[in-house]
Amino acid sequence: MLGERTRWTASGRARLRWAGLAVGLSVLVGAVALGDRAEPDADPGLPIASAAPRLLPEVGDPTPQPAAAPRPTPSPAAFELWTLPYPDPIELLPPGLPQTSVTDLAQLPRKAAAPDGAAIPVWTAPDDTVPPVLALPDDQYGAAARWVVLDERPDWVQVLMPQGRRALPSQDPSGVNRTAGWVRATDVTVAPEVSAVVVDLSDRMVHVTRPDGTNRSVPAAIGTPATPTPPGLAQVLTITQSQVGLAVYTSAQSETIDSFLGSGGAVVALHAGSGQGREVSNGCVRLTYADFPAVKDLPVGTPILVVP
Repeated sequence: MLGERTRWTASGRARLRWAGLAVGLSVLVGAVALGDRAEPDADPGLPIASAAPRLLPEVGDPTPQPAAAPRPTPSPAAFELWTLPYPDPIELLPPGLPQTSVTDLAQLPRKAAAPDGAAIPVWTAPDDTVPPVLALPDDQYGAAARWVVLDERPDWVQVLMPQGRRALPSQDPSGVNRTAGWVRATDVTVAPEVSAVVVDLSDRMVHVTRPDGTNRSVPAAIGTPATPTPPGLAQVLTITQSQVGLAVYTSAQSETIDSFLGSGGAVVALHAGSGQGREVSNGCVRLTYADFPAVKDLPVGTPILVVP
């Protein structure tokens, strides 16, 4: 029985080898036949792409995927308007408020903003998810408040602060003036501003553009080298009586005097006086009595640019 099983197995293996040879020969013949049907002008140097394999349809994930949760909208920070400080000429402004670097009136939108309430909040940046740091009242020493517009963005307006200092002159002279802040566009009314003043320190002249668009240039006295008239952008804060008569008070303060005559501040003003064409004042700009009417009725919020 063992011998017979061996012979059967051997003969079976022989038949399997013949069957495999026949199958291999059939495949080879088919391959040659396919090669004979190749295009006669095909580039022999390039392989002929094989037929794309048949793909089974993908089976979808039966488990439903949850939709991505929407990102929450940041909420405005809570604050109490009545707790916010007002700017004044003696106290320093809150830290973080930016400083404008405007050196030419052409860089301004030539607009002024007026508050739509008794007081409005001020932010260090156009972002109400953090609390405001200051409030601006609608009254500036008896005058209706208006401020130079520096920039406008969706929902926000950047304005020049009407008064106050970022630093004392003895601490940081370059950080005293030109402070800005951001207010919500819904809190202000913005309108074009035609009026402007340019104080040219090099030729001791004041160039005035009045509300009706007319221009006038008049000579002026300016600050001494020890107490110079501070350069840069300022604005009309208010026009009222002073120790020297009617004066146009500005948002700028001296960058060399911490406290003028013990007052706690050193506000720069335009007023009538003597010394035109010379460096003789503590920083104020003096016009002749005959020329002072050119500036005495400028609107609050008129930009005043002092150039070297």
